[in-house]
Amino acid sequence: MNKTIKRLSVAIAAIVVLLIIAALSLPLLINPNNYKETITNLVREKTGRTLSIPGDIKLHVSPSLNVVFSLGKVSLSSGRNFPDSPFISSRQVETQLALWPLLTRKQLLINHITLEGVNVHLLRNARGLNNWDDLTGGGRAGAAERPAAKMKKTGEKSGQGLAGLDVGGIDATDINVEYVDQQTARTIKLNNLNLVVGRLREGRPFPVKAAFDLSMDEGGRQSLAARIQARTELTLYLSQKHFVIDGLSLKGLLKGTGLPSPGLALELTADADLNREDLTIKPLHLKIDDTIVDGTATIRNLKNPSYNLALQLNQLDLDRYRTKQPAATPSNEIGPQGKTKQQPVLGPEKSEERHKKQNNDLIPVQLLRSLNFTADIRVDSLKAAGLTLSKVRLQASGQDGRIRLDPLAAGLYGGTLLLRGDIDARPAVPQMHLTGKLAGVRLGPLFRDMTGREEITGKADIQAGIATRGLTKKELLRHADGTVSLTLADGKIARLQILQTIRAAKALIDKKTLVAESSRQPTGFARLTATGVLTNGVFRNNDLRAESELMAVKGKGTVDLVNERIDYLLTIYLTRGLDRDRKTGLVDLSKTPIPYRVKGSFTHISQSAALEGILINEGKKALINVLQKQVGKNSKNDAGALIDQGLKSLFGN
Repeated sequence: MNKTIKRLSVAIAAIVVLLIIAALSLPLLINPNNYKETITNLVREKTGRTLSIPGDIKLHVSPSLNVVFSLGKVSLSSGRNFPDSPFISSRQVETQLALWPLLTRKQLLINHITLEGVNVHLLRNARGLNNWDDLTGGGRAGAAERPAAKMKKTGEKSGQGLAGLDVGGIDATDINVEYVDQQTARTIKLNNLNLVVGRLREGRPFPVKAAFDLSMDEGGRQSLAARIQARTELTLYLSQKHFVIDGLSLKGLLKGTGLPSPGLALELTADADLNREDLTIKPLHLKIDDTIVDGTATIRNLKNPSYNLALQLNQLDLDRYRTKQPAATPSNEIGPQGKTKQQPVLGPEKSEERHKKQNNDLIPVQLLRSLNFTADIRVDSLKAAGLTLSKVRLQASGQDGRIRLDPLAAGLYGGTLLLRGDIDARPAVPQMHLTGKLAGVRLGPLFRDMTGREEITGKADIQAGIATRGLTKKELLRHADGTVSLTLADGKIARLQILQTIRAAKALIDKKTLVAESSRQPTGFARLTATGVLTNGVFRNNDLRAESELMAVKGKGTVDLVNERIDYLLTIYLTRGLDRDRKTGLVDLSKTPIPYRVKGSFTHISQSAALEGILINEGKKALINVLQKQVGKNSKNDAGALIDQGLKSLFGN
């Protein structure tokens, strides 16, 4: 028995020694460089591409029975439509493969993979062709699909035979990926990727660390650059196409056009689960600049994605990330005939630039048609276009080109904002419906934040229902139809200077010098109301009413939103208490309605009071009184009729 065991042990030892000798002799028996031509021909046959291996293929066996394959410079050309651009190239690739587990347990154990200086060039040309289409079936489908099918069958068989995939670790340095889209002039680069992966086994978590530079350029129009560092634990269930990311931690610094200097700090932590075609990110915690985002995100069916977002933001300042243009600031000037002219101080934006902005597409039709999503987003504090909103809640959904907003609600300067609407992007020209309500909004601070001046003050209640269609801002305004109603309480309109304009007109007629005032006095109202109809971008209002302790106002007119013009005819009724401080000089007009015209562009508004007719009527009355006294003494005829007839011939009707 002992002899049998001894002989068996010797036999096993001999086999092991023979295996070791064979493994160590492998590099002497096989020269992998002899197979270069075979490999390159096979690649050309299967892909139509040229594989270049100018360096040596090295093979040796380490004392620990690791077979080490080392590959020097290698490059693979792009498809036939891209003759001048390589697809992929590398400086060094090394793989350490353990033979013993493969021979004894049919287990593929790669002890280590090293990649160095790998460059990948992805290109979409002006015709929309990609330099990877022929590898994925988009180009030479027949040539690409047949090898893919063979590989799939081979993979299925080998997958059944292997006990499991086991990679001891991966080190990748200086990996660079460049994507160039010649149709959109967009370039995206991932540079200097350094990647460290721990022991990779299916069904078990393994650590991953990465650092890389990311940049994007839109044909010189805008750019974005970031330095990213990330770490996580990744678990792979390859047979189920299931991937789990646990404890992702990502930090970076974003720089680019429109971003504040020296850049935006970015921190992201999340867990993610990719199960076949569904991706769930929960929880999600993002800190970028001063904004903190918490929530969840889900993508169903990655091939035809449906997005679901539920996010809570502490604050968001959109104005911080946009280029600011100084707005036109109107300045008032008293002109002849008692007119007040509005002269703007223009900012640097040229008229052609403004025209271009008005004609740029506001509605991204192709994007909206492809979107399938639901979103529930809440922001504690939001700044946009100079305005500050609080407790913002946005609920929106979209599918197949129909977008629904229901609602957008927020606190706005002491009041509330409520918007509901929908966009139908299915037609060639999108259609839009919008209903909105402002309640108790303080307009003074709103205009101050938006324009830098309190153009209008007071509390406003506004309701509107509007339908329109178009792609550009100008088209949307031109086709806007609907109704608008507003009420303004305890307010002032800075650019409406009724008393000052009337006083200037009267001084001109009386041939008196008007003492210049150090500051312009806005027109105040205890209450102002108006309702009207919006037709093709023109608001028509026939029931303007306003009142204060100094005057009452009635009026009607139009506001042309397309051409940015206003035309209103007001009737002013001055009150008897108007001149109680003896400064206005208008007490003698308190019994007479005064026509008052407001007309011009939004930046060049003129105001005028038509006092000539009023003063002629007053003169006629005074002359009649004098003539009646004189004629009445010497005539038996109707003095009033004679005087009236004479005045008509003199002054007209």
